[in-house]
Amino acid sequence: VVAFLALILASNWRIAQERDLARAEALRAQVAEADARSQVARVRAVSEFVNTDVLGAANPILRPATSPPMTVADALSNAEAAVERRFADAPDLAVSVYATLGTVYGEFGWLDKSIAVFDRAIALQDRVGPDSRELLLARAERGLHLTEKQLYPDALAALEPLVSDAERVLGKDHEQTLDWSFWLLDARSRQGADAAILPDYAALAERAERALGSPNYVTGMSWLRIARQPRAKGLIGTTPVESERAWRMLTATRGADHPSTLQAQVDYAHALCNQDRIDECLRLIRESVDLFVARYGPDQLDAMNYKNDLGYALSRAGKLIEAEAAYTEVAELRERNLGPLAPQAMTAYANLANARLRLGRAAPALDAAERAVSIVRATPAMAVALRVQGMRVYIEALIASQRLSEAQSELAQVLKIASEVPETDVRRIVLGATQARLWFAQDRPAEAGPELLRCIAALRLQLPDEHPLLVPLLEFARKQGVSAQP
Repeated sequence: VVAFLALILASNWRIAQERDLARAEALRAQVAEADARSQVARVRAVSEFVNTDVLGAANPILRPATSPPMTVADALSNAEAAVERRFADAPDLAVSVYATLGTVYGEFGWLDKSIAVFDRAIALQDRVGPDSRELLLARAERGLHLTEKQLYPDALAALEPLVSDAERVLGKDHEQTLDWSFWLLDARSRQGADAAILPDYAALAERAERALGSPNYVTGMSWLRIARQPRAKGLIGTTPVESERAWRMLTATRGADHPSTLQAQVDYAHALCNQDRIDECLRLIRESVDLFVARYGPDQLDAMNYKNDLGYALSRAGKLIEAEAAYTEVAELRERNLGPLAPQAMTAYANLANARLRLGRAAPALDAAERAVSIVRATPAMAVALRVQGMRVYIEALIASQRLSEAQSELAQVLKIASEVPETDVRRIVLGATQARLWFAQDRPAEAGPELLRCIAALRLQLPDEHPLLVPLLEFARKQGVSAQP
């Protein structure tokens, strides 16, 4: 009897198990069918968005006869306006499309539009959840563009919690987490300007190499920041080994015409300039400008930066008329695209003023210098080293224009400001040369000569005699009868 009961129980258990399995299979089939219907609906929504809101909006038959031709910017704006209506029931798709639109805006250099679109994506966080991959991407790109606009406190506020969330959601060694960790270092270091952050870049390069292997993009970019850091002190092209290493790693991982590769190429070109390989330097920078403009157009931030680098290299080669033309174009582009008070516009006008001073054109130099110093005065939060740069060239232009009392007053102000800059920073050192010029103009050679020699000696500790900062000082010393032999 016991055996019979056991047999019945086992049989009932198998029947129940088979019944539960059948129910589970049916439930899985229903879920799969529902998922399939959902996916079809999502694909249909995306298709209608592309065909109707993006491509259809450009159809001349559907537009008023007097409408002007539709531009890419018009198409993107139309698409942006349609996102929340089209994907009202699919917020994750809305976030994904916003992230794509924001990235495209950023690639065109339209950073304000890009940030605004990412803000719209982030506003949907409550509907998609904080761990959405698309939302993480939107937050990251927004932080990147804030850094590119040099809005560093805002960038830090965006990127610090993002990296923490990425480490939790994706893992510390995930490629995107490492990439966004690099962007966070950029915000902390003001894009590599703070030398104290260099060990963090080196540590990230090693961490990325362990996690991703070699070559990889994060390690290449970290080496690029290490290579470019001397720029923050006015020392361009002084890290040939690091810049070449970054250039070759980025070429291998992103291609020859990727923006980061071209940035490394330009830095390596400046290193060649420092080795008196001027023709190679100019060829590589011109190639960088041409490749970048061909892909992204002349109004993108890096296109303007590379043209500024070209002006610097031309000045280094003594091609001052060409350098003036390059700096004029850069100043106009930066002011138009970044705004009249952008720090980048200030540096372009300062460079233009310097080129004109070297050409002996005092009045046009003063025009450019006045534009530079007006930006400095209207932007109290500007980095101190940049303020010193803009004010110094203004004083030099005042001296060249024989407005000596104004130059004296301005110099007293900038010397106070420069006390916040490290003594080894070349932008602080050259103020000594500005003081010497003023004393010579005031017929005070006994004070001017020693000050000029002190400045030249301090610069020679960091720069070759062929450097654009030293060349005009050595020429000036010769004209004043001051022996500046090493």
